[in-house]
Amino acid sequence: MHSRTGLAYNGDENRPSDESEKALQFKEIQTNDYLTKSSLPYTDYVINPYGGCTHACKYCYASFMKQFTGHTEQWGSFLDIKRCDKPISAKKLTGKTVFLSSVTDPYNAAEKKYGITRGILEQLKDIDCCVKISTKSILILRDLELLKQFRHLTVDLSINTLDKSSERTWKENPVFRKDFIR
Repeated sequence: MHSRTGLAYNGDENRPSDESEKALQFKEIQTNDYLTKSSLPYTDYVINPYGGCTHACKYCYASFMKQFTGHTEQWGSFLDIKRCDKPISAKKLTGKTVFLSSVTDPYNAAEKKYGITRGILEQLKDIDCCVKISTKSILILRDLELLKQFRHLTVDLSINTLDKSSERTWKENPVFRKDFIR
């Protein structure tokens, strides 16, 4: 696998950019299995397609994950792109609930390029399980047609801001909200 350093993030979680103030480090890593047995309430398994997160939210609880990855960089400055050759087990997931993702955004800045989340969803679509997705990225709209094929799907959208002008955009522009949430 290889590392890529110096790619910058321009504030749009859908698109890495070389013109920004914040450099991110991307590294592809091999994992043995995408599925992790979960102790979280309401979910049996978790899939975290990436390690780390490009959003760098100040309030994020997931920064504790650095202790398991060996990263010393600041949370939000690195992302491990997880590759897995092993197919997702339909036998394990049948009748179960799987959550994407507990400690990363499955539709982060790198998803547009790497497509790890989309590849995982392609594997999950024909498994009789409940899929829950949590994201703050509009990139999820790219997979709308794929997501419509799921029998049991919940999508949680996180919309956070301290910027009053952004807050007004959400409140004053129902078309913008509807396009994002549809």
